[in-house]
Amino acid sequence: MATGLELRAISKSFGVNRVLDGVSLRVEPGEFLSLVGPSGCGKSTLLRVIAGLERQDRGAVTIGGVDVDHLGPRARNIAMVFQSYALYPHMSAGDNIALPLSVSRLSLAERLPLIKHLSPRRRGIVREIAADVRAVAAQLQIETLLARKPGQLSGGQRQRVALARAMVRQPTVFLMDEPLSNLDAQLRVHMRDELADLHKRLGATFVYVTHDQVEAMTMSDRVAMLDGGRLAQVGRPAELYAAPATLTVARFIGTPTINVLPGRIGDHGQVMLADRALPITTALAAGAPVSIGLRSEDLVLGSNLGSASASLLARVRRVEHHGAERLVFADLSSPTTGAVIARIPSVEAPFAAVAPGDLVPLTMRFSALHIFDTNGSRITASVPPAAGKPAVTPAMAEEAAT
Repeated sequence: MATGLELRAISKSFGVNRVLDGVSLRVEPGEFLSLVGPSGCGKSTLLRVIAGLERQDRGAVTIGGVDVDHLGPRARNIAMVFQSYALYPHMSAGDNIALPLSVSRLSLAERLPLIKHLSPRRRGIVREIAADVRAVAAQLQIETLLARKPGQLSGGQRQRVALARAMVRQPTVFLMDEPLSNLDAQLRVHMRDELADLHKRLGATFVYVTHDQVEAMTMSDRVAMLDGGRLAQVGRPAELYAAPATLTVARFIGTPTINVLPGRIGDHGQVMLADRALPITTALAAGAPVSIGLRSEDLVLGSNLGSASASLLARVRRVEHHGAERLVFADLSSPTTGAVIARIPSVEAPFAAVAPGDLVPLTMRFSALHIFDTNGSRITASVPPAAGKPAVTPAMAEEAAT
């Protein structure tokens, strides 16, 4: 049965550098939770604290409701899959998979070269270990690779061997530290599918660290984003995309990155974009600076969206073709300045022939704007019903995020 885990106010410093600052997080049994964030935000350190490889300065770790802070890594009954695979090059794939079982089931004497053949007990245990290795290899479809050395395997095959070594112990929790980062782009997509399918088959609890937000958005039940050692936001992938709690989350989640324009609060609480008053009001004081976030799919080429929107003039700088869609990189010239990215279908007329140097209207939907204060925190804003649009469903948001 899958086991959940809980982190309570975890803090960790290396010298004067505070890497984790009061992180509290609960992972439900059987959940796939991804830890994301920029480099140096503390996600790998947090994973090592869960594993018992690092000792936190403050806070507590519980697994299955049991405090494990006094336990070493082996006693916590977790499995960790590393970025580097950590396979022994002189051992076959089968022996690499069997290693954790050999260490846990055989005594030191039974593992010594000169003594191991004299132990009748050892022969029975070795047969059991071999059966367990074959069973987990069959799950990952690597039965024919067990006799090969790691150097004779492809990157994807080595990753499966590393997964099998983790699975063979039947751990309560799987911890994965950027396990796909060494693979090429095509194989990474394939392995994402395999990991998602593996999670469904095992029903196990996965905590997955990645710097690639596409991996997190496509595989996870929930995503937890760290920023500067603190938990910035936790939620379903669609929630982080459609309602980012901070400007950092908004910029990190979603491809391409969100457009951010400078604004301020007008005399009557309305959001101002340059000298244009938008029909969006906040409780901030007049004159307060704000950042206005807008996703690329909500910045539309054209000027026929009615009162629910406003048009900006922009000079096209570059166009990227992505099959069914294009990304238009442009520089705003009216009523404000700044670089923006708009996403349009490749066959959308009359803009299929948009080219660098063209001056085009870009229309923003008021209800799609995200407003952030000077600290980068999301601000509650009111939009008149006439300026609204259909709600973004989780499926729509997750598709747009990837």
